[in-house]
Amino acid sequence: ISLNIPEGVMTLNPYSIYNCKALSSVSLPQSLTYGNYDGLSRNTSLKSIILPDNLVVANNFMRGCSRLESVQLPKNLKTIPSNMFSGCSSLKQLTIPESVTEIGSHAFEYCGLVSLTIPKNVTAIPSYMCSSCSSLESISLPSGIRSIGDRAFTLCTSLKSLKVDGSGNEYSLNFPEGITSIGTSAFYSCNLMTSIHVPSTLTDIKPSAFSASGITSVTVSQNNAKYETRDGFQGIVEKAEDRLIFGCRTAVIVPESITQIGEYAYYNIPIDSIDLHEDISYIGNYAFSETRTLKTIISRAPAPPALGTYNVFTVLASRGQLKVPAGSVEAYLASAWMSNSYGFLGYSEYRWSITELTAGE
Repeated sequence: ISLNIPEGVMTLNPYSIYNCKALSSVSLPQSLTYGNYDGLSRNTSLKSIILPDNLVVANNFMRGCSRLESVQLPKNLKTIPSNMFSGCSSLKQLTIPESVTEIGSHAFEYCGLVSLTIPKNVTAIPSYMCSSCSSLESISLPSGIRSIGDRAFTLCTSLKSLKVDGSGNEYSLNFPEGITSIGTSAFYSCNLMTSIHVPSTLTDIKPSAFSASGITSVTVSQNNAKYETRDGFQGIVEKAEDRLIFGCRTAVIVPESITQIGEYAYYNIPIDSIDLHEDISYIGNYAFSETRTLKTIISRAPAPPALGTYNVFTVLASRGQLKVPAGSVEAYLASAWMSNSYGFLGYSEYRWSITELTAGE
C-alpha cells in the first residue's frame, strides 16, 4: 500500500500515519513543515522515505519502523528529537545534515546503524542516543563535543572505532580536548574497545562509564586536574581522594597509593583475582558486583575495610577464596563482608572459603 499526501498539507497530527502495517511507501509534500509526535511511527512495512526540506519533527516521529532502510533527512533540519528512529532495526546508514545542532535522547536506540557521523555543531551526546545498537561499529564525534550522556553507547557490542573528526586509533575510546563529562554506563559492554585516553578537560566521569568493557590500557593527560594513573597501574584514579574509579581487567594488584575502591570500579570486569593492600579503607557500592570470574580476593587489612551500602561483592564466581591476614578471620566473619546486603559469603549459593594468608603470599 502506498500513500501520497498532496501539496498544501502543512502538518501531520499525532498518530496521523501510525501502525499501518501494510504501508510500504509514503510520499510527503514539500509544503509539510511540522510532523507531530508519532506522526509516522510503527509502520513496520515502510522501507524508505524522503522528508521535506523544511520539516520540523517531534518526538517518536518514526519510532518502531523496523523495516526502514533508507531515510533522507530535511536539509534544513536543526534537531533530531527524542526517539526519532528508536527501534528502526533495519536502518544501517544515515547521513545527518550539517544543519543539525541538537540530538534528543534515545534518538537511535535499538537501530541497525553500522556507522554514524555526528555533525560539527552538535556539542552534547544525549543519554541513550545509540543504546543497544549492537551492529554499530564506528562513530565519529566532532571536536566540539562537551558531554556524553548516560548510557549513550551502552551495549554497543560491535563498536570498535570512536574517533574525533574522523581521526583516532581503532579499538580506542578517543575523546576530544574540551569534553568535560561522561555519563553513567555511557560505554557499558563496549567490549571490543581496549584503551582509553582521558583528556585534560574531562573531569566528570560517572560510575560504570566503562564497565563490562575490554579495556586493558588507560592514559590520562598530565594536565588533568582531577584524574590520573598511578605507578603503572591500569586504572583511573581520583587524585584528591586516592580513589580508584575504574580498574582495567589487567589491574589486579592495587598499588599502595590508592586507598579507596570507588563504586562500580570493577563492575562486570572479567578479573580472576584482586589483591587489596592493608591501607585500603573503603570499597564502594557495586565495586566488584557481576565479576563472575572473580575467584580470589586478598584483603591485607587486619581490620575489614568499610563497605558501601549494598552489593559490593554480589554475583561473583560461585566458588572462591577470601584470604586475610593471620588472626583476622573472625573479624571478617563478624563484619559487613558477610552480610547479604553488602558482601558475598552470606549468600547460600556461594561456596567461598575464608582463610589466613600464608608466609610469602
